[in-house]
Amino acid sequence: MKVQETKESPQQQKTIYTPSEAAVHLGIGRNLIYKLIGSGQLRGVRAGTKWLIPTAALDEFLSGARG
Repeated sequence: MKVQETKESPQQQKTIYTPSEAAVHLGIGRNLIYKLIGSGQLRGVRAGTKWLIPTAALDEFLSGARG
């Protein structure tokens, strides 16, 4: 019996980003991500010593930046 591997589709969007991933996604520096979180302009969730940024928070940030 052969086990079929499933690969993640390239169009499948992440639901949560690290600050480094969010910075690449937005085209800005990682330090700016931390500044935006600290100022409240970008919503982030602290998990222990790590920050996590939900995709919805990036969408909210981009919507606010446009208008």
